[in-house]
Amino acid sequence: MRWMTGLLLTLVCVAGDKKPLPGRTANDNIAIEVVAHITKEEVKEAVGAELDQGFIVLDVTLTPKNGQKIRINRDDFVLFSSKDGQRSAPFAPTQIAGSAGLVLSSRPSSGGVMAQERRVPWGGVGGMPMGLPGSGGGIGSSTASTTEAVAITKDVDPAAKPDPLLAILESKILPEKEITEPITGQLYFLFEGKLKLKDLQLFVKAPGGRLTVPFVR
Repeated sequence: MRWMTGLLLTLVCVAGDKKPLPGRTANDNIAIEVVAHITKEEVKEAVGAELDQGFIVLDVTLTPKNGQKIRINRDDFVLFSSKDGQRSAPFAPTQIAGSAGLVLSSRPSSGGVMAQERRVPWGGVGGMPMGLPGSGGGIGSSTASTTEAVAITKDVDPAAKPDPLLAILESKILPEKEITEPITGQLYFLFEGKLKLKDLQLFVKAPGGRLTVPFVR
């Protein structure tokens, strides 16, 4: 009976330590594999340090195909929640840590959301976002009314000690450069409220057209 009890405990531990499955997509030019970390514990393990509540971390692997030379631009990635219509562009390490602190301010919005402005709609309407990368225009519906949190930077004391988190994020973030070989790096997104992995989709402006990466657990 002792061996049976030990086996059951092992199975419980394994089940409780279930890792998220990678999302995958590809076309003739590039293959993309993404692992999403959405809980505080998963984020801390992936980054090696704690981030503020609401951050989602993606481990992204890009593999050029057929001898393609691919230019990585982090603004070509948009993470979308089908649960409530939230969408986020990646945040730079200096927006999360460093000498310029991240400040979020809420305000009503009736326009689109541009990825390069690092705006994060809080709430909104569900359904497929319009104007995603690769289809022209801004991200988000031009008519939907939402409340958004705009991320800006605020200067702090220049004499303050360097934030060790900044160095960690800069060493792990997906670099912006041309590649011909597979590369892996992280992207950092900010959302309000609790989301499940199945609620998320990653949209990527890729060579050959826009790609969608679904997630399952």
